[in-house]
Amino acid sequence: MAEFRFNVLLPDGKTAVYRYDNADSTLFLEGRRVVVEGGRVKRESPELLSARIEGRKLKEQLRVLRIKLGLSCNYACAYCLQAKTDAESGLTPRDVDALVEKIQTAICCGGDDARPLRIEFWGGEPFVYWAALKPLAEKLRVLYPKAVFLLITNASLLDDEKIDWLDALGFGVGVSHDGPGQFVRGKDPFDDERTRAAILTLYARLAPQGRLSFNPVIHRGNGRRKHVVAYFDALFPGDEHLRFGEGRLVSPTNAAGLRLCFTAREHVAYRRAEYLSMLRDEQVWRFYFLHHVVNAFLDSLETETKASEIGTSCVADGADSVSIDREGKVLLCNNVADADFDARGRRLRFGNLSNLDAVRVDTRRFLYRQKGSTCFSCPVLHICHGTCPIEDDPRFQRAACDNAFSDSVLGLAYAIRELSGGGLLTRIDGEGLTEERRDIFGLQETGDRKRETGDRG
Repeated sequence: MAEFRFNVLLPDGKTAVYRYDNADSTLFLEGRRVVVEGGRVKRESPELLSARIEGRKLKEQLRVLRIKLGLSCNYACAYCLQAKTDAESGLTPRDVDALVEKIQTAICCGGDDARPLRIEFWGGEPFVYWAALKPLAEKLRVLYPKAVFLLITNASLLDDEKIDWLDALGFGVGVSHDGPGQFVRGKDPFDDERTRAAILTLYARLAPQGRLSFNPVIHRGNGRRKHVVAYFDALFPGDEHLRFGEGRLVSPTNAAGLRLCFTAREHVAYRRAEYLSMLRDEQVWRFYFLHHVVNAFLDSLETETKASEIGTSCVADGADSVSIDREGKVLLCNNVADADFDARGRRLRFGNLSNLDAVRVDTRRFLYRQKGSTCFSCPVLHICHGTCPIEDDPRFQRAACDNAFSDSVLGLAYAIRELSGGGLLTRIDGEGLTEERRDIFGLQETGDRKRETGDRG
């Protein structure tokens, strides 16, 4: 684990130095621990669609069930996590009854009003599997009337029948769309008269109920969250219900995704611009992700979460969540192909929902858990939780790590601002950090440049 010094410029011009230990997420100022109690940033934002521990036994009462319908999709997004996985036949109508029986055996009830069961239906593109998705969701709704249903779609296959169905079954829907950067995903559904009308209808039905978000990924093609907000504001001018899920920098898994990432210097500029937006542009707080990165750090201080107990960022190894395929087999991730092991011999499937007591989702062989991982010497570990544990190409790992750091340090900086009464986190010092990760907003570099040129402004 590691210790860090946070240099903070206070509103009165003085500098405070906080000391932070990521082993148990404790923060100190002048030798006294900073105590956080219920210190979440108070901004209204519903938890929109977004998606542990080594060998942990799943809890008897699951809270999240992710159903992988299959990986077939009618789009070919440049950076898709599933891009290097061959499409599969996926769920068919013939599979539905057997799968529902296994689910019913494993999950006795749908939770309560305070903590309902959440059932997520994943592709590929879920509506490619419409013939099986429709009866599956309808049967599960009968069994679990209080469950929260979630689905993420590119919206290109929407029609009136599906819209009525989504509304009637109480679905929450995330529409995958990158705003001005949509071109990296493929055809813009808003350019087609039929699909545009369908999305607008779906929005009018679900958004006022807090059941729809647009889920953009941030990358070189759209650049800033405020650019994404402006794009959708033009479509829904002045609409108070406009909200965004996802909203983080791309996690590349192929060369195309890598080309959409920022350089080291661009990362500094990105962090500076995004942080200023967080301070000045109320509209960017429509992104649930910004609330998450701030509150994740504050929550870790309050609970003193140990670094050794942190699970994956996608909660793939969560003790109360499970991903399954069409046969009820328990998966590490719903984005990988149907196989028991990957090319490196790491297990991808861990038993079956029909025998939940025997399931142990084990991530010990994946990189972020291995000894020597840079995750444990990072000041934003408790926000980031590491990048995708399955990706093993060092080029993609490095870029994903840089992206996750830039997004997570925004949350750290804003949390420190709240804790210090308006202070600015100017620098992070700690063993192993590069200068770009120390001088997070490029303030030292800017000062050096001014001194070199004699600029006193």
